[in-house]
Amino acid sequence: MIYLKYLISGAIIGVANIIPGVSGGTMAVILNLYDKLIETFSNIRKQWKESLKLLIPIVIGAGIGTVAFSWLIKFLLEKFPLATNYFFIGLIIGSIPMIFRRAIGHRFKVINLIPFACALALMVGLTFISQDDSATELIKELNVANAAKLFFFSIIAAAAMILPGVSGSMILMIFGVYTSVLTAISDMNILVLIPVALGVIIGIVGGAKMIGLFLKYFPQATFWTILGLIFGSLFALFKNTGFQFTVEGIVAIALLLFGALVAFAFSSETFKNKITGKKGSKKSPRHLRKL
Repeated sequence: MIYLKYLISGAIIGVANIIPGVSGGTMAVILNLYDKLIETFSNIRKQWKESLKLLIPIVIGAGIGTVAFSWLIKFLLEKFPLATNYFFIGLIIGSIPMIFRRAIGHRFKVINLIPFACALALMVGLTFISQDDSATELIKELNVANAAKLFFFSIIAAAAMILPGVSGSMILMIFGVYTSVLTAISDMNILVLIPVALGVIIGIVGGAKMIGLFLKYFPQATFWTILGLIFGSLFALFKNTGFQFTVEGIVAIALLLFGALVAFAFSSETFKNKITGKKGSKKSPRHLRKL
């Protein structure tokens, strides 16, 4: 049963990662997997057997979610962009109270507002420089230049998407390769996907190790940074989506509220289990239990 849970969770993270402005890291936080994934990637060489038990179903689920739902996400974003984006906005909003509690920890430190402000400014800045890359050249055939471009940009996007609030898809869009990658996934263009997959693996492993170190030595500052990134991602989604007083607009508001309630229910239960030590909840890594 636990493997099925990881498989489904991986699929949700995979779907989130292909939507510009939506963070797979945020979905991992909502699903109570973020700390566990960071710890697993950080210790994958020392505890590889235990790590694979967690990573294999999540990776398989993420692959299934990415491939199987890439066409559906394209359809929903094309036909119902407002309702689709507002549902994900609701999920993000619902996760904020839990992350805020972890950011505060035992006491609030004013100095932690500095990484919060920097992260918020970074996301706002990325929003303004992001562009629609549909007009750029679509990569359907691979050569040395295209392979290098996809490989290095995928490393950056994968390392970024580990951070809750940062969308790997938005990073790809900024670099002008999002449409190429999404098309390759939809068409199962394996040749084009090979450098993307290699870049994602390197970016995730390297990025997770770096975040693991920050969580170990600067836990509260790290969570304040995450909080800033998440608030910034909300700004990006609202800016790109807007709002119209139409039937879809009413449905969008309803989906936003529903998404927020779902995320809040998940995160509240997670937080309650951690602070009460209920049976069935696993202890966080030592450096996270300080929170």
